[in-house]
Amino acid sequence: MAEGITIINGLGEKKFIGVLYNDTLHMNRKRSVHFFRKLRAWAIDLETLQQRPDIKNFILTDKESGTRYLAVRRDFDAYGETISFQEHLKQVALPIQYWTSFKAS
Repeated sequence: MAEGITIINGLGEKKFIGVLYNDTLHMNRKRSVHFFRKLRAWAIDLETLQQRPDIKNFILTDKESGTRYLAVRRDFDAYGETISFQEHLKQVALPIQYWTSFKAS
């Protein structure tokens, strides 16, 4: 069963972040906007990781290229870096080398 996941950002706005299927959170993002170039990383909100231990996998689809990226929670725990960026909530950035990429079919 699918479940929509939302968060409240630093401005108090409710933001939809993705859909949870079983233990996998599916998200759509634009690389030009959401990829942390300085860190060469995609990030997940820290609160999502803390409040939803049932999420074990993350599939992020880049809406610009169609490339999909898969990461697992244990890599966020082991290699993720907690960051704060502008008005957003704290996030955990996971460098691109810990994501498996594949083209959506």
